Amino acid sequence: MQTLSDAPKASQTKQVLKMTFKHSKWEATNIKTFVFDSSNVSFKFNAGQYIIVKFDELLDDARGKMRQFSISSSPSESEEHISITTTIEPNDSPFKMRLNSLRQGDEVDILGPFGRFVLPNLEERKEIVMIAGGIGITPFHSMIKHWSLNPYKTTVRLIYSAKNRESLVFKDEFDRLAAANPTFSVRYVLTEPKPSAPTEHVGFIDTQVIENFVPNIGEALFYIAGPPSIVSELLERLTRHFSVKLESIRAERFTGY
Repeated sequence: MQTLSDAPKASQTKQVLKMTFKHSKWEATNIKTFVFDSSNVSFKFNAGQYIIVKFDELLDDARGKMRQFSISSSPSESEEHISITTTIEPNDSPFKMRLNSLRQGDEVDILGPFGRFVLPNLEERKEIVMIAGGIGITPFHSMIKHWSLNPYKTTVRLIYSAKNRESLVFKDEFDRLAAANPTFSVRYVLTEPKPSAPTEHVGFIDTQVIENFVPNIGEALFYIAGPPSIVSELLERLTRHFSVKLESIRAERFTGY
């Protein structure tokens, strides 16, 4: 879920789109992607934006019938489908349990797109650094897929923190892209102390990780997404330790539910 300054209210007049649930797949032990058929609706979005999923029949969730989810698929796929990727836990909220109970062919109410956490004009940026904590990787997956399909010269660096290697969502895609494209690189940061590969760092996203991975910090545009505590810590680290100006940082805070 995203906590956004421009989060829409239920009273806003965004059109409710009826999309059909196609399928879901596990990305990690507790992370799942849900795919919705958008071929029969006109749905355009920018990489990094989010949607609202609404279950009108849901009556027993204290937080209501709607939740926000970043779109994890690429805008280039929107004529066929869109997808969201989120955590699924045994003790989840009634909303999450309803989402996880969807069957192929079920009709779902979707509002959107919303959000300003989007890519800049890539022709005007030399370097973008994306820093993801946990499920905060979802908007970056959409952004990176979009960027990879366009012949821009922008360098993209991804720092992705997760509990362990098994919790790294989309890792195979990122690794293939890094191997095929010299302008994309990824560094994984694992909080559990296990033997690491050359692209992995055990610990946390500290100043050393950033300094070693981003040679031109002063020239980069930074994007940060993840739990509020991690986002706040990274914002302070970038602005105080590296003197990165706030106008060169985009941040998105994700909370669980």
